[in-house]
Amino acid sequence: MNPSLSLFLALLVLGFSGCGNGGDEEEGSGKLDQGSDWKGDEAAFRNAFEFRDENGQRLLFGRSEEKPFTGNLSRLNANGDLSEEIYAEGLKHGLQVKHSASGARVEASFEQGLRHGDFVMYDRHGNEKSRIQYSNGKLARLPSAEEANSADPH
Repeated sequence: MNPSLSLFLALLVLGFSGCGNGGDEEEGSGKLDQGSDWKGDEAAFRNAFEFRDENGQRLLFGRSEEKPFTGNLSRLNANGDLSEEIYAEGLKHGLQVKHSASGARVEASFEQGLRHGDFVMYDRHGNEKSRIQYSNGKLARLPSAEEANSADPH
């Protein structure tokens, strides 16, 4: 697969890069506990959470909460995609994983809300298709043509 196309698809598939409006709390509960796990669908997420701009950063808060959210989120999109996200003080932090309904997945590492480390796409069989490296939110390294060709067995 063409590395540029891989990058475009990875960015498209990784819809959990922190954009959008949202808000929902843990299904059925009124208050979010810091360090908690939350699971639900996209509509429940929008009802329980919201993004707020504070000090130049876009932070995730539970609706009606005063402190940014810290914990693990698992949300199921209408198309069957499952996003597993980790937040620390309202920012993505750690390994974020998005599973597509087809079985493919994308993994991205974040530090304090910025992509940092590997961004890896896998096909539905678990084979690595592409790998991109980020450093503090900036693209650090694309795979060489040889690396890109070796990742695609076809």
